[in-house]
Amino acid sequence: MRITTHEELVGRLKELGEYTRKPRKQAIDTFYIIKHVATMHENLDNDIDMFVSTTHLQNMGIHRTVYQRVFSYALEFANEEWEWVKGKCRTIKRWTTGFKKLLDDARDLPVPENLVKSYAHSITPLENYEALKQYVGDLLQDYYNSTTASPFRLYNALQALRKAERDLLFKGCTEYDLKSAFTTVAFYQLGMKDCDLEMAWALHPEHKDVLIDRIKRDFKCDDAAAKKYRCYLTAKKENFFGVKWFDKLHLEIETRVKAQYTSVEHNGKTVKINTPHKYFTYHEQQIMSLLKEQCDTVLSIHDGLISKTDTKITSITYNGNSYPVEMRAL
Repeated sequence: MRITTHEELVGRLKELGEYTRKPRKQAIDTFYIIKHVATMHENLDNDIDMFVSTTHLQNMGIHRTVYQRVFSYALEFANEEWEWVKGKCRTIKRWTTGFKKLLDDARDLPVPENLVKSYAHSITPLENYEALKQYVGDLLQDYYNSTTASPFRLYNALQALRKAERDLLFKGCTEYDLKSAFTTVAFYQLGMKDCDLEMAWALHPEHKDVLIDRIKRDFKCDDAAAKKYRCYLTAKKENFFGVKWFDKLHLEIETRVKAQYTSVEHNGKTVKINTPHKYFTYHEQQIMSLLKEQCDTVLSIHDGLISKTDTKITSITYNGNSYPVEMRAL
């Protein structure tokens, strides 16, 4: 049965969540945010991972116990991928049967604009609206900034497309990616190129494979896990890993990042760079802006973009240093 009013939604949520009384506004708002995220992905493959930022739900004043209860009857997760860890994004694997029907029935019910703005912060227009529309048609959506934790990157539901699907959709275009953006920023911006710690030299993108192989050996892990550990090098240090050279390098990077914390003007606002993620994404996006100037950009994708034409760019110079760019014809 189609849900056309807010009151009907409240009644269905009460029934689905087995609430003894009318669900709290926070629970209803959680539903609307989940619906908002689902709508952004609705034309994509059902297996595409979506996420709801619980940190941001808390920033919106939605208490943890409230959204956890909604999650308990709305979402299903693979056990090995689900943890209640503060500050982490919750990856949605699938809806429960009852919640999927609720989403379908509430398809025509608009999400309150104030919630969209509160969760998304801002909507950024696409660089080349008409060109992108030719490729993706009804999948066209503006960018959004999803959380205060990541204010510099632009997000778009099209970024979640599988590689094969993206290649088909943007056939004839060229994809450009910054090669090992975070570790390259660490190498140059943090001065790790002059650091004498073991493996600091391997942060340079030319030595990417050497660093991965060393991590695989010392952590006794496969290639996929090694790439995750490499990402940890430029993330907030929450624990030591027990590999001496890795832990020293990790600590040194964070120490140098903290020494460069500052505030910058971004989209008309003063933004504090006070986390490693903000630091690295700020410089990443500064480099990306230089890359965009040389490309006929159709879609931005974090540390890369899809260009309508092949400009044969192999590197970008930023603050006097060369950042390699990988190119792939679609």
